[in-house]
Amino acid sequence: MMDCLTHGVPVIVNNDASYKDYPDDVVIKLSSDPSIEEVASALRTLYDDRQKLSGYSLRGKDYIERHHNPFVCAAQYAVTINEFIERHLFTKKSYWAEVFAPYFSSCSEPELAISYAQKWLQELPSIEYKRSRIFIDVSHIAKQDFKTGIQRVVRSLVPNLYSLENAQVDVLAVELKEGKLCVADQWLHSQGLILKEEISDSHINQVIFDPGDQLVMLDSSWERYKEFYPVFVEARKHSVTIVTVVYDILPIQLPNDFIPGGKAWFENWLKEALSQSDKLLCISKATADAVLSYAKQYKLGRENLQVGYWHLGSDFNQEKISDQRNTIESVPFPYLLMVGTIEPRKSHRLALQVMEILWNKGVDLNLCIVGKKGWEVEDLMKRIQSHPMLDKKLFYSENISDMELASFYKHSQGLLFFSKGEGFGLPLIEAANFGIPIICSDISVFHEIVGDFATYVNLDDGPETIALQLVEWWEKCQNGEVPSTFEMTKLSWNQSASSFLEQLQTTNNWFSLRSYNR
Repeated sequence: MMDCLTHGVPVIVNNDASYKDYPDDVVIKLSSDPSIEEVASALRTLYDDRQKLSGYSLRGKDYIERHHNPFVCAAQYAVTINEFIERHLFTKKSYWAEVFAPYFSSCSEPELAISYAQKWLQELPSIEYKRSRIFIDVSHIAKQDFKTGIQRVVRSLVPNLYSLENAQVDVLAVELKEGKLCVADQWLHSQGLILKEEISDSHINQVIFDPGDQLVMLDSSWERYKEFYPVFVEARKHSVTIVTVVYDILPIQLPNDFIPGGKAWFENWLKEALSQSDKLLCISKATADAVLSYAKQYKLGRENLQVGYWHLGSDFNQEKISDQRNTIESVPFPYLLMVGTIEPRKSHRLALQVMEILWNKGVDLNLCIVGKKGWEVEDLMKRIQSHPMLDKKLFYSENISDMELASFYKHSQGLLFFSKGEGFGLPLIEAANFGIPIICSDISVFHEIVGDFATYVNLDDGPETIALQLVEWWEKCQNGEVPSTFEMTKLSWNQSASSFLEQLQTTNNWFSLRSYNR
């Protein structure tokens, strides 16, 4: 493959561990077991689009020149070998004996000095020069992937963490098995991140901590958090930093929009995370502010607790989906799109009321809802499924693929996002990858993510007022007066992974609980 890239020949590969280090814009990655149609489609695209073909050719040659140039590789080997030799000297007692020797004769009590030096040399610790590691917990998704938003983050972030080029740390996905923290090799293989031959023969491939390591609780950890306590104790014995990712604290902020008892259950988890973690890493500044405010209000958190944040990414884009509409052919143009689990805080009921007002006014704008059924929405689901406009102007899809979801985004007139609260709001970024306009609720986290690239509505204004705003927005949209979200600042998952890793490796950009002022 390297020979092809060296000569500027575009390369098409199946997406497995062998090629994970090659960026998507250097080689064309298909699925792990591509169909004939998928291969044919990739070849047809390259044949029809000579500019894209040329782009892969130039990027491939440049990548090989930067990363596999023989002179650069040889220099890297030389530097590494020399550094290893220099470091290795410091582990030798003979080296230190030679360093100490010239000073003994000038000591007033040379025999005493020699005895102290001898004792120091005897206690000289064995030093291992190796990179520190960041262990990423995937215990929940490794057991079962429920396709939740959090597990979507795990599925997207971990592969990109594995593909990043970073000389400082190694990233390793882990899971809790029989009370022990182990390499999640079966899950890694299922994601195409390691080969079958790399799966451990041992039933439990237990992790051994070293100083400088970090343990990051990335997955949905709240159900099993206390099971990790023995792991946390062992981690602290080795000076390992414990980091817990907080996606939101909405059950505390919006208790009436969650199942009964949800607030108390979630609050218990948050208190555990505050007591056990050295750092809490949030998915937005708004979430970090909420966590810090809560911790300060109730005087919670370990001494010197730090709270930071990074932003999520999205890889939905125009190049990765087909132009064919067969996946959404039953949904007529034009339509607004709602994406997310059907639950009270997403305000699907309000959105439907607004659209009903528009339909009664004769506004030719449909509504497409994509998302699985959540909690406390039985009446709403019955209303949707028995609605007189169902499959006419109202459309509902529950279980769809990422490819189908991308098609829904691409062909929609805008994203409708009336959530009362979010930790981040991933559909905002997904929509922006297609440049489609956004109409969303006026909450702080949406201003953080979208800025001026959205039309904001106050949910408290009620359906009549919001419907008037939507009519005005639709007129502007048809006249091309609504700004495209293509220009909005947004991250790919690779960029999000890089930001995530950078945040973990820096001592800056963290908020201290002691110094926090809202």
